[in-house]
Amino acid sequence: FAAVVHQAEGDTAVALVATVFALPFALALLAALTRGYAGEQSSFVVDDALRTNPLAFLIDTRDEESRREDGVPDLRDTQRRKAAAVEVVALSKAVRDQVKNPRTLELELAAAQVKALTRRGGTVYVMGPDAAALAKAVTAVGGRRAFVLDGGFDAWRAGGLKVRSNGSYEKSVLDLIGEETSDAAGRFTQRVSTTIGTVRTTVKEADKRPVVAGVVVFAVAAYNYETTLQLAGVIGIEVTILSKILSYDSPGELFGDVKGAVGGVAQALSTLAASVPAAEAPKKLSAPPVMPSVPRAVTAVAPVMQAVVLEEVAAVPIEAA
Repeated sequence: FAAVVHQAEGDTAVALVATVFALPFALALLAALTRGYAGEQSSFVVDDALRTNPLAFLIDTRDEESRREDGVPDLRDTQRRKAAAVEVVALSKAVRDQVKNPRTLELELAAAQVKALTRRGGTVYVMGPDAAALAKAVTAVGGRRAFVLDGGFDAWRAGGLKVRSNGSYEKSVLDLIGEETSDAAGRFTQRVSTTIGTVRTTVKEADKRPVVAGVVVFAVAAYNYETTLQLAGVIGIEVTILSKILSYDSPGELFGDVKGAVGGVAQALSTLAASVPAAEAPKKLSAPPVMPSVPRAVTAVAPVMQAVVLEEVAAVPIEAA
C-alpha cells in the first residue's frame, strides 16, 4: 500500500510540473481561439518582419482623410510593396436592409481584398480602427496568420519609424529615385563618418598625413578658385534640377510642366518674329564699266605713235656726203 501511495505522489508531482509548463501555452491557445486571430505585435516587430519576411504584409484600415492628415508608414528597400490601405466600407442602406448581418458581410468583403493582396502562408499585420475585426475575418478566410499592430499607426510614429506624409502607399518612379539617392547618400555619410571615427582613434600624433593631405587639397582649391567656383556652380545647378524633378508626384506632371514650358517659349518666339519688320531685299548693283584690257589699248594707240615717229623722221634734213 505504501508503494502505491508513493507512486501516486510521484505521478501527482509530474502532473503538477507538466501543468505548470503547459498552462501558459494552453492559455495562449485559448486566447487565440477566443479572439479569432494570432495576437498583437509591437511596431518594431512589425517593421523587422516587413524587412526580413518576404511573405509579411501590412494592412491599413484607416480612411483616406486620416492617412492624408497623419501619414503612412514609409516602407523602403525590401519593405516596398508590402503594404496597402483596405478600408472596411459600410454597405448602402438598401443593401443593409436585405442582409441579415451586414457587418459580417462588410468584413468578409475587406478580407477578400486582403486575400488578393497577400500570398498563402503569409503573415498579415493589421492596424486601424477595424484592425481586430478584420484580422479575425482574415483568419477565418484561412491560409494566413493575422496579427494586430499594437497601438496602431500612433505607435509606429511614436517609435521613430519612417513616415510618409502624403498618405499614399503607392510610389512613382521619381519617388523611388529620390529614395535610392537619399539612402545612398545616407550610407555614404555613415561610411565616411565611420571611417573618420576609425582614423581618429587609430592615427598616432606623429602621423600627420591626413591633415597634410587636407591642407594640400584646400590650398589647391584656393589657388584654382575660379575652377572651384565653376565646379560648385555646376553642382548647384544639377542639385537644383534634381530637386525640381523629385518634387513632382508623377512623371505625368513632369512631362506636362515641360510641355507647358516649351509651348510658352515657342509662343514667345512666334510673337517676337511677328513683331520684327521684314528686311528689304538688297538693291541690285549695276555692272561696273568694262575697262579695256591692256593689250587692246596698246593695239589702238600703236598706229598713231607710228605716224608721229615717221613725221619726225621725215623732218630731219639729210646732209650730202
